[in-house]
Amino acid sequence: MKKIVSGIIAIALALILIVQPNNIVRAESVSLSLSASTINVDGTVTATVSCPSGYGVDVVLSIGNTAVLEKTDKTSGGSDAVVVIGDAAGKPNSESVTYSAVGAGTCTITATVRSAGDADGEPVDFGGASATVTVNNAAQQPTDTDTGNNTGSNTDGTTDGSSTAQTTQSSDNTLKSIVLSNGSLSPAFSPKTKNYTATVDNSVTSLSISATPTD
Repeated sequence: MKKIVSGIIAIALALILIVQPNNIVRAESVSLSLSASTINVDGTVTATVSCPSGYGVDVVLSIGNTAVLEKTDKTSGGSDAVVVIGDAAGKPNSESVTYSAVGAGTCTITATVRSAGDADGEPVDFGGASATVTVNNAAQQPTDTDTGNNTGSNTDGTTDGSSTAQTTQSSDNTLKSIVLSNGSLSPAFSPKTKNYTATVDNSVTSLSISATPTD
């Protein structure tokens, strides 16, 4: 009698295993990659979600901080992006979504699988993925336009750390005038004349010449 009962129990267990539906045939996961892990404000980053060949996967890409990132394509509305990937669904095995950096900080992009199946239509347990991007403020450009030297020269020949502005030199090397403290100049001054003779009395013991540049 015990053998009969044991046989019945074994048959019942076998029937349970046979008729129990196999809802999840195996486990897989999507992958998520970023075009850059660090960008500046006003820059963009592209998130690419992928799945192995032989599956069809319905994925939602969501951003964790809308003050840092936003979708560049706003036609679908909302901050989330819904994509279907996988050759079993007649789609490419990867899909990309581009985001604009609107503020400094960090933001995590998460890929959540809503449903997945294989080529036979059997459901598959697919795990999600996430990736984080850091957004920095744009680097400030230097505003100092001083083109002078960064060291100055003292009267004793030594240098110090003071800044001396470099003056712009004129391309005009002519003179505006020449003035003698005594005597006369021959020929009369002309900006085009380079050679002169100064005539003074015998009593003159010193002579100073003042020249004024044109520019």
